[in-house]
Amino acid sequence: MTAWLRERRAILAVAIGSRVLVLAAAAADHWLHWPGGPPPPHGASTSHTLSILSYWDGAWYRTVADQGYLLIPGRQSDPAFFPLFPIVLRGLNGLGLSFLTSGLLVANVAFVVGIVAFYEVSRRLLPLDVARTSALLASLFPMSFVFSMTYPESLVLAALALALVFALDGRWTLSAVAGAAAALGRPEAIFFALPLAAIAIGRARASGRVAGGRAMG
Repeated sequence: MTAWLRERRAILAVAIGSRVLVLAAAAADHWLHWPGGPPPPHGASTSHTLSILSYWDGAWYRTVADQGYLLIPGRQSDPAFFPLFPIVLRGLNGLGLSFLTSGLLVANVAFVVGIVAFYEVSRRLLPLDVARTSALLASLFPMSFVFSMTYPESLVLAALALALVFALDGRWTLSAVAGAAAALGRPEAIFFALPLAAIAIGRARASGRVAGGRAMG
């Protein structure tokens, strides 16, 4: 474990540090009341220091977690939002955490897990220095602040990266479970089937019919 952490300490430090930076920027926004503008949509709260990270779709996911799905014909309604993230929020809320705290905790922890899993995928396919640089850049890319919002993106990133790691290691049941979890989070997770199919076909060619059949299954 010590050796494992030593090899990945830079990646962990940058992934965690980037989340601290995002949270600090959100807190500064709250304290400075900047930038100005119209009130947040969907009745999102502005009372918490990190409220800005729960705006927009975050309010929809919180509504699903709190009240379930409700289809209102001809109007915006919440069945468009996939259930994985609301299920996790509801579970943590049952343990006494608020929906906002639960969403921020899940999003930021899952992002760190996702970046490490992304590195694990990369190091199996690319030179070690390229894999490390890729993970660091993914952590620091400006739009990655979205992974700290109360959205399912971090969960889906972690699930998809783990699914690919498991597939590359020939652990097909775990790969299927992780991919299925991602598909419960966002519709885009269906594209996971493309690299997974490529890995399975490659395994079938290299290992024979039995191993290939399990991989394709």
